[in-house]
Amino acid sequence: MRADTSHNVAAVARFVHLIAASARSLKQNARLRANSGLDVTFTDTHALTLLDVEAPITIGEAAVRLEVDPSRASRQLFHLESLGLIERTADARDGRSSRVATSEAGRRVVASWREVWTNDYLVALADWSTEDIVTLTTYLRRLHHDLTATESGPERAPAGPPAPADEAAVTSRQRALDEFRPVILQFVEWAGAAAHSPTSHRNLLKETKSPVPMRTVDALRVIARHGPLPVSELAERMNMESSRISKHTRDLETHELIERAKDPLDRRSSRLKATRKGVALITRVNEVQQAGIAQAVRTWSREDVQQVMSLLDRYIRILATGHVDAAGWSVPSSSPLAAAALRAASLDEPTKAR
Repeated sequence: MRADTSHNVAAVARFVHLIAASARSLKQNARLRANSGLDVTFTDTHALTLLDVEAPITIGEAAVRLEVDPSRASRQLFHLESLGLIERTADARDGRSSRVATSEAGRRVVASWREVWTNDYLVALADWSTEDIVTLTTYLRRLHHDLTATESGPERAPAGPPAPADEAAVTSRQRALDEFRPVILQFVEWAGAAAHSPTSHRNLLKETKSPVPMRTVDALRVIARHGPLPVSELAERMNMESSRISKHTRDLETHELIERAKDPLDRRSSRLKATRKGVALITRVNEVQQAGIAQAVRTWSREDVQQVMSLLDRYIRILATGHVDAAGWSVPSSSPLAAAALRAASLDEPTKAR
């Protein structure tokens, strides 16, 4: 039996968007710099992860992996090299060319950062039963398989329902967490890469006929979901400096996707709200994003879809309510994925334009 997924995959979309919103937030970048002791950003770590392969690669190959043109790849690689995070070697087949690879220091930075944010996702499971952890692990592993298989294109045989949990595994909480760790690591790194892929952005913007770039669409999503709201609140929800928010709001106003309304509590101030045109654009974006997920789980039973959505809804709520200690590590019964990131990531239906 195939599931009717048209209205059931929003939790997966919210989870993917939460991962992306958290990764590019100011708070997460501050944690990254504190953890590494270097002036690095998510973009730098993302590049290091993509370049962390067995053999050195050419600048052209690096550009393909990063989905940027060679000149931009060269600038990014030069920055990483100046920090000692990558190394260049002469190309044995062409002395005029060079190859790049992560250095020992670069591998340590990536490994350390993975350990910090993987801990975020583990701590969020503190109050979960061992059986629920095993079930979430099974579903995330299957979901990652089906989402990546959909990207690659070829038709495949249905994966079928998840295998019953191993009773021995269910009795060992530590074993369940150990099995969850590589699964969430793989899913988060895939989701982060997909959410920041220039190719994916171009395809989405083209299909939805968006007149503004993806980050500006993200701002519109927050306004549509939570508006009318002041610019300061928009900046807080997006974890972005107010000066950077201004460019996005100007673009949205230019294309008549938002409008300003007088603040009833302070007539000197204004609040941002989405126009009907803006709401229509966000609706198209949500439909396209969720259609891809629905296609990936098309062979799942209705019961499986409902169960994974329920688990992810629960997981997202916990991830959104946490804090970190002074050293930047998540603490029991919480996660450092800020509530602001979740609010910005909400993919619920936008409120109607007033």
